[in-house]
Amino acid sequence: MEYVEAVSTTLLIGFLGLIAGFGIGLAASRLVGEGFWLELGCSAAIVLAIAGVAALLGRLGGDAAPTLAGERLRLEVELKCPRG
Repeated sequence: MEYVEAVSTTLLIGFLGLIAGFGIGLAASRLVGEGFWLELGCSAAIVLAIAGVAALLGRLGGDAAPTLAGERLRLEVELKCPRG
């Protein structure tokens, strides 16, 4: 049952993203002046701003790094291979 919920949530978020992208693109095309490069630059800036906000929210909502005696833990890996 969890799989169905995950798939439906993913499809819902994708559909909402599609609608939001269409709305933002339509608004930006009407508000920005004419010219291919100007419109391309504004659309790229909007995409980068949305990606930056998403990355910031993901970073702020993420788990804190584990600590031991006030120091951050490190993961060290040692690989051993047979000779030859």
